[in-house]
Amino acid sequence: MKHRRFISIQYKMIIFSFSLILIVLLIFGSIVYEKSRSIVRDKVSLSNLNTVSQIGSSIDIIMQDIHDISLFLIQSEDVRRYLKLKKSGNIDEAYSLQSNIQDALLNLTSSKMYIDNIYIQGFNGMNFTLQRFRSSVSDERVAQIVKLKGKDYWSFNQVSSNNGTIKNYISMERAINDIDNVSHSLGVLKIEVGENILSSIFRERLSNSQGQYYLLDRSNKIISALDTSKIGVQIDSELINNYSFKDQRGSFTVSVGGTRYLATYYRLPREGWLLIGLEPLHIMLRENNVIFNVILTAAIVSVVICVFAISIFSVRLLGPLGKMRLMMKKIEIEDFNVQLPVKGNDEIALLGQSFNKMSARLRELVHEVYTFQLRQKEAELKSLQAQINPHFLYNTMDMIYWMARMEKAFETSRLVEATSKLFRLSLNSGQEITSVRNEVEHIRNYIVIQQKRYEDAIEFSLDVDDSILHFMTIKLILQPLVENAIYHGIEKAGGKGTVQIRVYGDGDDLIYQVIDNGAGMDPEEINKLLVSPEKENRGFGIKNVNDRIQLYFGDGYGLSFAWSPESGTVVTAKQPKKENISK
Repeated sequence: MKHRRFISIQYKMIIFSFSLILIVLLIFGSIVYEKSRSIVRDKVSLSNLNTVSQIGSSIDIIMQDIHDISLFLIQSEDVRRYLKLKKSGNIDEAYSLQSNIQDALLNLTSSKMYIDNIYIQGFNGMNFTLQRFRSSVSDERVAQIVKLKGKDYWSFNQVSSNNGTIKNYISMERAINDIDNVSHSLGVLKIEVGENILSSIFRERLSNSQGQYYLLDRSNKIISALDTSKIGVQIDSELINNYSFKDQRGSFTVSVGGTRYLATYYRLPREGWLLIGLEPLHIMLRENNVIFNVILTAAIVSVVICVFAISIFSVRLLGPLGKMRLMMKKIEIEDFNVQLPVKGNDEIALLGQSFNKMSARLRELVHEVYTFQLRQKEAELKSLQAQINPHFLYNTMDMIYWMARMEKAFETSRLVEATSKLFRLSLNSGQEITSVRNEVEHIRNYIVIQQKRYEDAIEFSLDVDDSILHFMTIKLILQPLVENAIYHGIEKAGGKGTVQIRVYGDGDDLIYQVIDNGAGMDPEEINKLLVSPEKENRGFGIKNVNDRIQLYFGDGYGLSFAWSPESGTVVTAKQPKKENISK
């Protein structure tokens, strides 16, 4: 908690309330906004569907009228007679027939302003046109029309007028057969509708300036559009490739050139042509901005009111908690003579009363508990030392040493001597404090015994800085650490191992370090053992060392552990440099 930033409850309440209201408004606003978008989109989609259907129906009516006119001409006796004349025949008869045909067509088309021209091309070389400019049908197209056996053929074409301008036309073409000999074709009929007639229908129905309509033929070529630059080219593949157009009419959203559109379509039943209307979604949903602005304004006003109300409420409610926090800081520095003024009858007032009782009780117990803990630590240390009868054991080892010397068992006597010194240094005349020199001597004797026991299985090294030997320390620091390295590191790994022992100074500190290349360890597990040893006293030795160092030198000192595949297990004990030690 020392390194965590303090955040007051008042601040948390404001942030919580702010976040809660904001989240609720965002969720509610998003639902309302998306629902309104859906309603507007459906509404506009239905409206656009009706519009594109009406446009399609208007085009269907035009095509049906043209079809009816073509039937009239095909069945006209004057037309058939005209197409049977020889080019070098009776001029008066030809002129009379032309006049009759023209009068009939003028009466028939006087109310049909969408028909721009009617052109008859006879196989006898006789031609007829309603307009001054001359239209024509290519030989290739004539062959295609004759193969249809009287069925009409609709197409897009461009015609040059007398002044050289190019006009776009939607044309219906069909063969004129001889009624007396149906298999014999007399010529072809071509009725032309100006593309501008269709685009004017689009323009009348257009709901905004950025919308667009396209009329496509079976090959997806644009044959009529508001944008004349698009006429005669293939429709953008983004618009049609991802939709099947299986129904006669429908709608979908599509992205073209990075802009999202609502597309509605109508398939003309006569020719299978496709009419597509596009409307940008951002314009279509513009009215939704009003809803968004309302939601945003409500969110801002609600948050401001909430923050203001919570701020006033929290100051009145949580003010005593702030005072309690200041009192707690005094208790942290062991000033237990604090009393909190209590007002009100709520939970915070009860908490203040409990705080005052706790402060008074702590004042009574702190000295007693502190003294008890120190005595308990001392009792644990003396209990550990009392596990062996020191004088009996030392005298017995001394007797064994001289008997081995008398029997000339010099190796045995050396081990007994090392063991004897080991116990003498361990006893240290009953004192807990010893010198670094004695602690180093103690571990040397321990190494002598372990080298004999393990022979070549373990290689020991001892590196000591002689300049620190005069400093004072507590006894039995290194021996438990080395023993832990042997039993839980080297033996567990199997094979030959090394144990390195280093004693050196680091500024104002003394460092004891034991390094082994054994089986390794889990630092988390070792740290748990420092808190509580496991069953069968596993970890008792290292916990004892850590507790004794911290008892004499404070919580900033003690043991630390590290492990890596390269350096092995490293156990470090740290204490301050002291020439005199007292608790």
